[in-house]
Amino acid sequence: MVRFARPKRISYHVVYIIVLTLKIINQMSDTVSSNNLGHIITLAAVVFGWILGETTGLLKKRWSVCILKRSLYVEMTDALSWLKRNQITIEHIIQLTVLKEFIDFGPVKVPTHIYDKHFPEISPHLTSSERVSYNSIYNLIHRYHEDSSRLIELIRSEDFDKTKSKEYMGILEALYYNISMAVYQIQYHIANKDNLDVYSVTGEQANQINDSITNRIHEIRAEAKRLGLEEIKRRHNKT
Repeated sequence: MVRFARPKRISYHVVYIIVLTLKIINQMSDTVSSNNLGHIITLAAVVFGWILGETTGLLKKRWSVCILKRSLYVEMTDALSWLKRNQITIEHIIQLTVLKEFIDFGPVKVPTHIYDKHFPEISPHLTSSERVSYNSIYNLIHRYHEDSSRLIELIRSEDFDKTKSKEYMGILEALYYNISMAVYQIQYHIANKDNLDVYSVTGEQANQINDSITNRIHEIRAEAKRLGLEEIKRRHNKT
């Protein structure tokens, strides 16, 4: 079945003014005089100017939305680089913690200015899958920011000691999980940006991603025990 393109929506006010103007011109055309002609031209100029202004405003708004959509996509792709670097940092902190070495710094925050300020404006112009994808990615990033702040508060608290290492490690692993999941989702979004369909991802695929992240955490911990503190520090100094 052939599908015709949907006509673009036109402001009802614009249509009303045009129709009204045409009626007035038609009624006056039979008895037009030089004075009347001047009034008609003036009225037509006013209407045309108003329509032009309305159209210009709509085009500016559409152009602004296009720029913001592009800016959001660029911010997300930039976030991928930040997150990958932070993955390496957290892997190192996890390994130090396994070896009872605690440090009082954490991964840096990822910029989210465009999403935080403009997503409500951009959202109506995205597909359902794009909205779900962006919200899921930035929710993970915001949770990562919250956990990172908790981590620093805990390690710098006056009553922190090695008995709290289990809580400290729990926050670290949550950080690593959220970062890794955000990396997966951003990569999926980028790879499928021209035809994004988040609903096609099956539960089995999601479970495989969860398992791969969990297995990686186990590998990081095991590697720390195998290599020892000095080797872990030496490797980190090279990165």
